[in-house]
Amino acid sequence: MGHLGTPGGSFHAHLRGEVRHMTHDAISNTAFQAAVNRTDATAYNPFNGGSQPNYSLGDATPNDRATINSFLINVYRISETSLTLADFKISKKDLFTLPGGDVGFAGGVEWRRETYLDDRDKRLDGTIKYTNSVTGRTYGTDVMGASGAPDVKADRSVASAFFELAVPVISPEMNIPFVEEISLQIAARGEEYSDFGNVLKPKGAIYWKVGHGFALRGSVSQSFRAPNLPQFYSDGTTVSNNRADFAACRINNPTVTTCPTASTIEVRSGNKNLKPEEADNATIGFVYQPTFIPRQFGKLTLTSDFWSIREKNIVGILGGYNQIAYDWLLRQSGSSNPNVVRDAPVGTATVGNIAYISDTYSNLQPRMVQGADFSLDYDLDDTAWGDFGLSINVAKLLKYDQAPSAIESLLQEAVTAGKLPGITIASAGNQIQFDGFPEFRGTASVSWRKDGWGAGAFVSYVGEVYDTGPAQVNGEFFPIKEWTTVSFYGQYAFKDGMFDGSTVRVGVRNAFDKDPPVTASNFGYSGALHNATGRYWYMNLTKKF
Repeated sequence: MGHLGTPGGSFHAHLRGEVRHMTHDAISNTAFQAAVNRTDATAYNPFNGGSQPNYSLGDATPNDRATINSFLINVYRISETSLTLADFKISKKDLFTLPGGDVGFAGGVEWRRETYLDDRDKRLDGTIKYTNSVTGRTYGTDVMGASGAPDVKADRSVASAFFELAVPVISPEMNIPFVEEISLQIAARGEEYSDFGNVLKPKGAIYWKVGHGFALRGSVSQSFRAPNLPQFYSDGTTVSNNRADFAACRINNPTVTTCPTASTIEVRSGNKNLKPEEADNATIGFVYQPTFIPRQFGKLTLTSDFWSIREKNIVGILGGYNQIAYDWLLRQSGSSNPNVVRDAPVGTATVGNIAYISDTYSNLQPRMVQGADFSLDYDLDDTAWGDFGLSINVAKLLKYDQAPSAIESLLQEAVTAGKLPGITIASAGNQIQFDGFPEFRGTASVSWRKDGWGAGAFVSYVGEVYDTGPAQVNGEFFPIKEWTTVSFYGQYAFKDGMFDGSTVRVGVRNAFDKDPPVTASNFGYSGALHNATGRYWYMNLTKKF
């Protein structure tokens, strides 16, 4: 690989990853149904349970072991990905010289090939299906409680080229008033994909050091992200989420005020007509290091940046909640949503239960995200008590606006008109404080070092959000409370003897054993924002050679 001042270089690699997962003693829906329907002594009795006279005895009349074994199965899933890469890069720190200094250059070309294989058991990939003998409905998976999907095998090749210039426009030696330094970055990258076309995106940045420790910085760029292979090629991945069936609930029972949730199958399919996600990015900010503070009182650094991202062609789905709400709206005018597939109505009901929801990946409407980051760093060194450090970082989400799709616009209008009581369309419009987008995040740390000894503390804060998944009984979104954790560490760095260059650190993360806030999700907490590790002690030993 090339380095500054080196004319060129190359690098080749092939990476392959494979995950094999075997589930033992899963339940076959077909075999379980057959066991329940048998009329002889080998039939499975689902009503066995505890002894009414004495609950502590447990199941006094258990099913025969051979009967249970008749519907237990082992199923597998093999996932495999690979990446083959070849590139050529060249860089030179003094391509040519301007009055402000030497212009640096870096460039290169790259080729890579990605492959993806998802091989599922025959009872998961639709080869062996399950047909409900009561409703006649056929399902693509025969494994109870498991998400089924067809096997997927896909690959793509990508050729790319890039360049970058570091351009010093003004240097301190030029003695220009109010300008100690100005430098530019000019870059571009292009990629051509074998399965959906090509893209070319530029970037420009400027750094202006005004003087007296004050500097301005800014950048504009365009970026892109290709749909991943499952989003492009998958014939349908089955997931299960708790959903309230507003159409069946409100139409079959007009006087009902709240609708219960139930596990609902959703089939998410790939789309070969997807376009790459694209974004226009801009940042502007400053760095201030006051020069009037005497050195013995430490060094202070303040930074602030405002950033803006406008995205388009975002890959996503309409979502099960919106699909059900749209079905309810259409049924009010005598139609229905074909993506909400239902069983035949039973008894006096006019709307049957949901069999599954079909959702295909598509390019969503534009999204605008804006925020501001603030930081304070203070270092006080060479005191009689040692060296001290303080760091504070705060991020505020100013805007997160998702433009609605045509269907979401219809749903929003219907909600405003009172046609969909209890419905809130949270997937469009302002997204701040919904799901994984808290308005505020922050961290703070303090540290101390003296004669090889050291200690520190770290505080992390995540603001409040609302879970837009399963709603509460009153129909409102489930609130996820703010979360603050504190961690500590102590260490000693050896400087002499056989342990010279070694450092021992002992610490505790989440020292006060703060549980993650409860959510309505399947795991009981938001993995995107929090973790359930709890208090965690650790010891590290490092050695520098």
